Amino acid sequence: MFFPEPTKQPVMETTAPAKVETKMPLPVGQALAAMTRSGAGYSHRPNVRDAVRDACASALQPLDGTPPDIVLLFSTTGYDPRAVVDEVRTHIGTSVLVGCSGEGVIARGVADEGKRALCVMAIASRTLRFQSIASTEYGIEPVRSAETLATQILAQGATDIRGVILFADGLQGNCNAFLRTLEARLPPGTILCGGTAGDAMAFERTHQYHGDKAHGDTVSSGAVTGLVIRGAAKVRVETSHGCLPIGTERQITKADAGWLREIDGRRAWDVFREYLDGDPQDLNAEGIVHLCIGEPLSAGATSDHDEFVIHTPLKLDKDTGALFFPGGGIAEGTRVRLTRRDPSQIVSSSRACVKRLLAHSRRPPAFVLQFDCAGRGRILFGSATRDVVVAPMQAEAPETTWAGFFTYGEIAPVGGRPFYHNYTAVLCGVFDEE
Repeated sequence: MFFPEPTKQPVMETTAPAKVETKMPLPVGQALAAMTRSGAGYSHRPNVRDAVRDACASALQPLDGTPPDIVLLFSTTGYDPRAVVDEVRTHIGTSVLVGCSGEGVIARGVADEGKRALCVMAIASRTLRFQSIASTEYGIEPVRSAETLATQILAQGATDIRGVILFADGLQGNCNAFLRTLEARLPPGTILCGGTAGDAMAFERTHQYHGDKAHGDTVSSGAVTGLVIRGAAKVRVETSHGCLPIGTERQITKADAGWLREIDGRRAWDVFREYLDGDPQDLNAEGIVHLCIGEPLSAGATSDHDEFVIHTPLKLDKDTGALFFPGGGIAEGTRVRLTRRDPSQIVSSSRACVKRLLAHSRRPPAFVLQFDCAGRGRILFGSATRDVVVAPMQAEAPETTWAGFFTYGEIAPVGGRPFYHNYTAVLCGVFDEE
């Protein structure tokens, strides 16, 4: 999650750079992949029919006529979501479709947070099985929603689950409660990762996509959709955030329903203001774009992840000084550190994140999904996001199909447990077993 862009930050271009074509080149490695083949396509063309046609053509090309087992769709809200889904259906036949709206989209050579942009990933495999899941209850009943998804997943077996990739509403729902419930009902060690949907900083309505030709396609809000990966694969997830702790350790002394009301017995906003220049009156204050809260991980849980799970406020109640944190907030009694984003640290830790993802396999991933906080894109780097952050990450895996979106929140395990994150990059790599 992120804050409105400060006026001194550079402005993101509303279209992709001229040198980026709407049809993505075919990754060499995918043409040779024996077990799982994948492709990704991107477009920012203003007409939805043209955009979908070009993106789908590029995504389907590496499959050489094989129908995809699963199609992932990420789209900004400048397009009508129903029109996007309906148009994608005309190109993918009976394949299952899952995805969501994003604040922006990511593809190879692309980080586009313009008004209209979309990407499509198509996957076909001889050794993997893909199950789609969905629940419309997430926004109002996150615990029941998690129970619904667990029932759907376990109905197809528990022994071959390799990972569950989730796309949840980014403005509704207690993601912490959802994850704790889903984790408890699935086999121990099940990998849960993904991102929450965005809507171009309007903070009004996000969309989740799900369906197939036989049962129809749905475009929902307040929902969660997802993809279960089963079979002969390794699913690996790595994270990075580039936030550094400042000040001394503090304690959350009053919090409820996502609202952080007091830190060390003082109004939360008053504590935040101590770390800002001047006399800031709201979350648009200069400098607050870098400020967030780090929840320390327990001893032994950090592994290669930074030592904090990062949270950032979305709303301020000026009358009470309370700050609203999405995803369920921070529990009362938690000891925390204030943290500050460091752009240079974001760049270096992002590339290190990819290297960790690739370190455990002799072959490249069949595909990589990137779920990256919108607060790490144009709000920090303007139109240079692609060149400064995304392209260096992708350069570590030049032959791998790569797609994703800019999120309002991220889901990833750290130390074996799933967490809801902010200001974080999540990479999910799926590898055919060697």
